[in-house]
Amino acid sequence: MSIVVIAGTLALLAWVIVFVGQPLVQARTARVPTESATELRRKELRFQRDTAYATIRELETDHKLGTLSEQDMHTLREQYTLRAAAVLKELDVLEAGMARQTDAEIEESVARYRRSRPSTN
Repeated sequence: MSIVVIAGTLALLAWVIVFVGQPLVQARTARVPTESATELRRKELRFQRDTAYATIRELETDHKLGTLSEQDMHTLREQYTLRAAAVLKELDVLEAGMARQTDAEIEESVARYRRSRPSTN
């Protein structure tokens, strides 16, 4: 076989792979839901909360092992506790807003459904 025939066959094969594979890739990416900014913020706050909790546990362990003084442990623990409390407060506000939004979406869906039903009178 000549190089021209091999190159042509490879080019045709590449074109078929792209032609057949493109709808599969587009369908897969089209189904991937994107996260809202609110959901991303929620994840970030949960991460910060978990990090603060882990840090507080680590401070207590370091204090028990004697690598952290009593005063340093209390100072740092207070800082991380205040940070965790602030994160929890923001997370509560965010999740309450998400719940209200979900309730409103449900009510709107029920109202649309009722409007679309034929009248039984």
